[in-house]
Amino acid sequence: MSNDLVSATRLASMLQVDRSTVHRRIARGELVPATVVDGRPLFLAKDAEAYARGERPIPETVSKRS
Repeated sequence: MSNDLVSATRLASMLQVDRSTVHRRIARGELVPATVVDGRPLFLAKDAEAYARGERPIPETVSKRS
């Protein structure tokens, strides 16, 4: 699962919040997706799991794709 990606919807489920909460956190800069594909933010699964456990923040964006 090292390079697996999770969507904002899956991250919201992991955090037990609404998907709109994840998008607000992205807009505020509290969450930064690993990449954006077709306008959809995606997060590394290992980082999302750590974030959900409160261990560390999601890292900065590594790439963007349209």
